[in-house]
Order: sequence, then structure tokens, then C-alpha cells
Amino acid sequence: MARSMQGVVKAECGDIHYAWLVCVGCMLLMFDITGLSINVATIYQPYYISQNGLTNAQGSSMTMVRSCFSLFSVMLSHQYYRRIRLKTGIFIACLLNMVSFLIFSVAHSLPAFYLASAFVGLAHGLGSMIPISILIDRWFADRRAFALSLCASGSGLATIFAPLILEAVIHRYGIAVSLVWEAVFTLGVAMFLAWTMKGRPEEKGVGPYRCKGTGSGRSQRSRFQSARHLRLDGKELSAVFSVLFLFGLVVTPGTSHLAVHFATAGYDDRWVTLAISLFGIALTTGQYIYGHVTDRIGTYQSNFLFLGMQAAGWLVIGLAGDRVGAALVGGVALIGLGLPTSAVGVSLWAADFSSAAEYDVTVERYQAVFMTGGLLGSTLPGIIADLTGSYGPTFFLYALFVSMMSLLLRWVYRRHQSA
Repeated sequence: MARSMQGVVKAECGDIHYAWLVCVGCMLLMFDITGLSINVATIYQPYYISQNGLTNAQGSSMTMVRSCFSLFSVMLSHQYYRRIRLKTGIFIACLLNMVSFLIFSVAHSLPAFYLASAFVGLAHGLGSMIPISILIDRWFADRRAFALSLCASGSGLATIFAPLILEAVIHRYGIAVSLVWEAVFTLGVAMFLAWTMKGRPEEKGVGPYRCKGTGSGRSQRSRFQSARHLRLDGKELSAVFSVLFLFGLVVTPGTSHLAVHFATAGYDDRWVTLAISLFGIALTTGQYIYGHVTDRIGTYQSNFLFLGMQAAGWLVIGLAGDRVGAALVGGVALIGLGLPTSAVGVSLWAADFSSAAEYDVTVERYQAVFMTGGLLGSTLPGIIADLTGSYGPTFFLYALFVSMMSLLLRWVYRRHQSA
């Protein structure tokens, strides 16, 4: 996969620019801080619940704590990165993530799980899409959507490969050993990023990446994105904030409860592990596709394609409660293909709905609203499961929310396209 991506870039744009090494570093960051700590961590939740006598609602409350500290760190991230270099801030975020794995490895009480979840939240808020979006904005004048998608694909790659490896380690050595292995890997990622990461092209004596023959790059994309750097009125801003809030309410708890949903629906451990790996394959594939498609047709049109797939996926996942293998496989595939909008799409919406000078602040604000939705919706799946005996109704509700998001975004873009 890496060779094929390198081939595409080299074929289109000549010699490899250092910006693509920055991309690889960001991909590793997403592999660790989002992929291992959030997406893949869902495989541990059934063990945490069953081995420590927790209820479904208490299991969901760990996601709430994580989301709370993610929101807190996102709200501080602008000041955080104004005071320290991006490289240093990312390194600290990796160390926070390493500590979270170590605490999880020895946790046997709810307060200990809460402490570990808090460290995950701090690491995720400070070390994921906000610094990555800033880096890509600095390093890329062309192929920005593809670059962001390549970075975000790290979380999908983790979801493909890590569950199978970690499940084997868990069954042979136990949960504690598996988590310590992840802590050691995180330290390795931190050291690699400290060695390779450059915050600005000037630090390497080069300019931002541009494909040959495209001129300024950003203006080249304008014919594909007729809505860019827009000034939103109050109603439009409220609509965008509603979209971000609903998206956080869906994505954060939704992906965290996939494994426990399949487990309580009657699938055995092998089916659950297979489902999470399939989800990772679909997510990674969707991220590469999303970047290519969005660079060509613009954010406006790609929104509806990928959000539509995601809404269909949540609907199908709700049907997987009847232990229908096709529903499980089809649902995770659709969600994975449609999910790139949750990471890359938010950063691109920030570019569409802000001036170039306000981009950093807008990304932070959008991520804060997104995470607020995740925080307030984090316990919803567990509460519904305790009341109804199934997580299925929650996923039906998610399908409705994503459909509403698509309509709201269409309304905002159409107002400016008709202007």
C-alpha cells in the first residue's frame, strides 16, 4: 500500500518532497494516538466489563471521561502550540498516550480506568488532527485532501492489523502484557517523530509541496471547490456547529461500542476481531479514496457520497443484532468507507468556512464542538443497552443523525453556490 501511494505521488509530481515524510510521521501518530488508543481499544472493553464487574453504562462512562479530557485539551491546544514547538507538543502527547497504556495494564477499579481514559483524552486532543491539520496546511499547497487522508489512514491501518495481533497476545499472555507492548510501541513512535518531524518547510530550506505545472495550487482547486474561505452568517454557523456536534455524538461513542455491540449480540470473539479488522480495512481504503475524490470534485459533493455511505452503515449495523454475518460485514464496510469525513472532512470544512489567517483557530473550534458532541453522547449507547437489552437502537439513531448532517451541510453550501 505504501509503495503504491509513493508511486502515485512520484508519477504525478516528480521527485519526492520532504512533505511526504512529514505525512508518514503524521500517519504513525494517528496509528498510535487514534488507532491503537481509541479504535483498537474497543477490543478491550468487553474484558474490562466482564473481568471487573462493570455495567454497560460504566463501560460507556470511560468513553465519557476520555471525551471530556479530549475536549479540555483541544480547548487549550491553540495556547499550547503557541508556547511550544509542534514537534515538542506532539512528543509530549505521545508520552501521555504511553502512560495511559501503562495505567490500563494495572487497572482493576473504575477510578483507575477513569485515570487511564483521562490520559488517552489528553493525548488525543493535543496530538491528533489539530497539529496534523496545521502541519499539512503549512507543508502542502497541492493535494491537501489526499495528504490529510494519508495521515488519517494511520488509524485505519492500526484497526486492520493490531486487533489480530493483540487478541493473540491477550489469549496467550493476558491483557496486561498486550497493553505494555502498546506502551513500548508508543515510545518508539515518539522517538521517531522527535527525529524526523519538521514544523515548517523553512526548517528544511524548501517551500510547500506543489505538483508541477499547477501554479499556486490553492487557486487550482477553486474550480473544484466553488465554496472556499466563506464568511458564514449566524444561521449558517449554527448549522455547521450542529453538524459538528451531531458528528461527535455519533462517531466517538459509535466506533468505541462496535466490539461490545457484536459481543452482546451473540458473536464469538473471532467474529468480533474479524469485524474490527474489516472495519480498519474499509476505513483505510475509504481514507485513500476520500482524499483522491475530494481533491477532484471538492468537499461539497464528496460530503454527500461519504456521509451517505456512513448513514447506511449505521443502519445495517443495527440489524447485526440478529447475528446475521452479512449485516456485520456490510455494516462495518459501509461505516469504514464513509468515516473519513470525521477526521479529514472536519479539517476541510474549517478551510472552506474560514479565512486562511483564521484556519488554525477554526480547526480548534470545530474540533471542540465535535468533541463536545462525543462527550455528551458517550454514555448514550450504554444507557440504551441497559434499558432495551441491545445496542441496536443506538445505531439506528446514528443513521438518522448522519442523514440530518448531510442535509444541513447541503443547505450551507448551496446558499453560497447560488450567491
